[in-house]
Amino acid sequence: MGWFGANDSEKPERGQALGRAGEDLAAEHLRSLGYRILERNLKLRRGEIDILARHGDVLVIVEVKSASGEDISPTVHVNSQKARKLVSLVAELRQTRNLRDVAIRIDVVSVVMAGDKPRITVYPRAIDAKGRRA
Repeated sequence: MGWFGANDSEKPERGQALGRAGEDLAAEHLRSLGYRILERNLKLRRGEIDILARHGDVLVIVEVKSASGEDISPTVHVNSQKARKLVSLVAELRQTRNLRDVAIRIDVVSVVMAGDKPRITVYPRAIDAKGRRA
């Protein structure tokens, strides 16, 4: 037995299922806050954007982090390396979609699956243009 009582061979599947469920819940929550979901799991050369949305006049790259249990906030996994990667995705998106004059920000959504109801927290402008966490 391994992670969360699963056999070691089940770890990737359980993690992927948790990630998908977290992204679904995050998208639903963002819609309730007035975000318009444009694309999900957008694959670019430098990586993948979990959710691409519009919030008012701003294009938003949303990084979703999910966890099951209360032990640790999933946002701790947005380290400086991940922040730099998200900033590089902004640059690639600007270039490939001709978005030079469009305001873009990076939000992080934390989804914690614990208890009866998931706890979803949105961190607007969580990462600045230089890759620093706010």
